[in-house]
Amino acid sequence: MKKIAVIAISLVTAGTLTIAGMAHAFGYGDSERRADRMVEKISSRLDLNPTQIENLETLKTTVLAMREDMRDTRSEAGRTVEELLSSPQLDEQKAMQLIDKPMTQVKEKMPAVVSAFATFWNSLDAEQQAEIKEKFEDRFDHHEWHHQRSSFEKPVASQVTVL
Repeated sequence: MKKIAVIAISLVTAGTLTIAGMAHAFGYGDSERRADRMVEKISSRLDLNPTQIENLETLKTTVLAMREDMRDTRSEAGRTVEELLSSPQLDEQKAMQLIDKPMTQVKEKMPAVVSAFATFWNSLDAEQQAEIKEKFEDRFDHHEWHHQRSSFEKPVASQVTVL
């Protein structure tokens, strides 16, 4: 059972990171516009049917709602940090609450994200799933390679990812 949970969490994390990475890659406009553009790109690349597009839209809406909630928490956290740093003694309890709040939010919101991702993922055929896995692996390999070497090192042939 633990193995299934780890796999499920890994897939959700991978999907969320893929979606976030693709949205970040466009780098323009607000989050909703980037997410809409990402949905268009994924839909066309994977040749999604209407049901799959609807499932992807649900995932997008769920992730954007969670992101918006987290943005509010970040703003509030910034003000709390200012308060903590302006006093001569650090209020450890308040600092811990600052950490606990976003973690609690994520715990509360992730089941909806996991469910939306699972619905989308399960609606894909094997070829579509394989294409997403391949894209994720390419991005993960590139990320690992990028962070394993300093900017002064030349890559070894085995470290180079060919797209």
